[in-house]
Amino acid sequence: MALTNKFSVVALALAAGLAATPASFAQDSQDEQQPAQSAPAAPSEQPAAVEPNEEQLDSFVTATVRIIAIQRDAQQEITAAEEPEQQEQVRNQALQMIVAAVEEEGLTVDEYNGIVQHVQTDPELGETVQQRIQEHVSE
Repeated sequence: MALTNKFSVVALALAAGLAATPASFAQDSQDEQQPAQSAPAAPSEQPAAVEPNEEQLDSFVTATVRIIAIQRDAQQEITAAEEPEQQEQVRNQALQMIVAAVEEEGLTVDEYNGIVQHVQTDPELGETVQQRIQEHVSE
């Protein structure tokens, strides 16, 4: 039950745009890695919103559940890491795993981020995504 509630909170955060997407996770990692330098511009500053078809929506939900788990595990490892280098290694590894999770579900990172943009601006879709994440987690 507690695990389900955690995913509900994360799903709500995702719908509100508060959860890290692959691009924002990468940006956070780059910011911490190179604080004195400006990070290179992302391919698109804010991805265009993508209205997903049913297959993309299923892929998005599955990837999101996987990303939530990756981020949770990475945060625990970062907290336990004693050295900044270890923390950075965990961040980089988590980023690679996040990108792989998205791509293994048949989406590009840009498509995933575009769906996130659409979820943030479409309350009905946000609710649908939240419900599907909840269903996925309770399976």
